[in-house]
Amino acid sequence: MTYIKLSTFLLCLLASTTSFAFGMRNANLGGVSEADCGMRSNTGNTNAISEMNCMLNPESCLHQAAWYQDRDNSMSAVSTEEGVGAAMATFWTLSGFSQGVQVCPGVYLGTAHGVLDDPRRAQEEGRPVRGPLGNSVRVAAYPINPENVTRASQSSTQYVSPRLRDPSNWSDSTTDYVFVKVDNPIRPNNFVRPIRADNQRLVEASNRGQMDVHLYRPQTRFNTDENGTPDFNNETWAEEANDVAALYQEPLKVNQSCQLVPGYDGLVGSDCPTEHAVSGSSNVANLNGQDYLVGLHIHGGAISEESFEATPLPNAFVPSASFCEDYESVCGQPCVDLSEVLPEQGDGISI
Repeated sequence: MTYIKLSTFLLCLLASTTSFAFGMRNANLGGVSEADCGMRSNTGNTNAISEMNCMLNPESCLHQAAWYQDRDNSMSAVSTEEGVGAAMATFWTLSGFSQGVQVCPGVYLGTAHGVLDDPRRAQEEGRPVRGPLGNSVRVAAYPINPENVTRASQSSTQYVSPRLRDPSNWSDSTTDYVFVKVDNPIRPNNFVRPIRADNQRLVEASNRGQMDVHLYRPQTRFNTDENGTPDFNNETWAEEANDVAALYQEPLKVNQSCQLVPGYDGLVGSDCPTEHAVSGSSNVANLNGQDYLVGLHIHGGAISEESFEATPLPNAFVPSASFCEDYESVCGQPCVDLSEVLPEQGDGISI
């Protein structure tokens, strides 16, 4: 998720003009600086103590990017007319922007830190916490343009998150999600249903080759080399709104499936490439020809690691099982149980 100067952009959304003139600034979630999060500097230094702080509170370090060089990081554009690409969107609020996905007709799922006002940040800035309505939530379907922007419901009851029910949940990484009702969805029939399974089962099914989990995310805003690897240079990345809008015309699917590992604090670790403003991107498995949401990305480790196996702080996502109860209350149907759709093993018995 990236914090931005939104005044001009929100006027653009409200007026539905074609101008995207606004600026961005680097994220500083909860008052945590890049140094606090162990962000690698140009000299490659890190702060081990701060990395531990990030591990305990990963959403405080979401401005970080992590590309593991021992995997294929290439990506391919996907259609915005069907499948996951048609369900994907970005949330634009007074806090900034982040990714999201439609999970049933008219209901989008995003990260709490990307859609809601963090009370810890409000306290640091000496202001009252903005409620969901006061945070001016807009949902923009891909391709990003004013015609594809819709306003979230103007009833506070249409925002569902553990962090709204109890602010103490901001310290729990598995509560970093929010369901947002949209009164007039652009593509109500394009959604991705979440899947339920405990974390270990997800990892085992992935490692056994019973399912491939792919990350669907926006295009990088950094300059890239001939291999598509970003330079992670904040001085030259796409910063003006019209430049970002040009990059956000179609979502991308990471070609190689994600390697999953047991995470920390209830999360699942992944080696799929992440960076600024990728929070809320969808981890999806296609089983029996149907796409299912496995989880939402919320955390990236250091800028670039030579090996995924060697990193102590992998990228991580909130597994869908964490929000299945709220999903059923909002969408009126349960998550799909993994055992119902998982392909059978060679002996005819599924795990």
